[in-house]
Amino acid sequence: MLLPGDADKKAWGSVEENALPSDVLLLSHHGAHAHDCTTFSRLKLIKPKIVVISAGIHLGHKHPRYDVIKDLLLYYSEKKMKTTQHIVSFFNNGTLTPMVTDAPIFTTRDSGSITIDLESLKITAARDYIPVTNDILCDSHAGEVNPIPGKRILNRNQLLSLYPEKKLVNSPFDNVYYFNDVPDLLYYNNGDAYIQVKQTVTDLEKSVEDDFSSSYSSESDETDLSE
Repeated sequence: MLLPGDADKKAWGSVEENALPSDVLLLSHHGAHAHDCTTFSRLKLIKPKIVVISAGIHLGHKHPRYDVIKDLLLYYSEKKMKTTQHIVSFFNNGTLTPMVTDAPIFTTRDSGSITIDLESLKITAARDYIPVTNDILCDSHAGEVNPIPGKRILNRNQLLSLYPEKKLVNSPFDNVYYFNDVPDLLYYNNGDAYIQVKQTVTDLEKSVEDDFSSSYSSESDETDLSE
């Protein structure tokens, strides 16, 4: 595991290249793009199988940035690694933008507390919901981010029009909403977008594999999502 703190180009330059390779990378400076904190060429030296971004709900510094996420998607596309679909948000031209991705990139804003088993490389996310949309905004094959809403990704006005007589209320989970009397229909709010999600029985385990297989497991169900 590599924990670079706020390392910039100068700090990275003082590290021997043979000391960089790591299975898990905590992204430098919360996913900032300035000062070469994260570059595509450096990702190829580190060779991370999982990237975690520590970036919370406070939006003042607008991290992580679009350019960094784009480099990560390109890196994982070349490496042919993926995991269970999940939500990752980033800032593009100052606007908070959500995406659904199967690349092993995780933010604390979207996944909550993250636990990683360093032997099996299983990731457990504290927030027990996952996207149900089939409209993949970004996947591990993508070299470009294309945040175009699909039919299950709505803005607030579109969401309210689904049940105009019912009240949209906040669930016990941060940024997750539902309508009165329709508790099974959950929407995750990220910026201007509301993404339909579902709850799992227990924490979601995301297993990162080199051979493009992934799995979801809970106490009551186990489904093979291999492709």
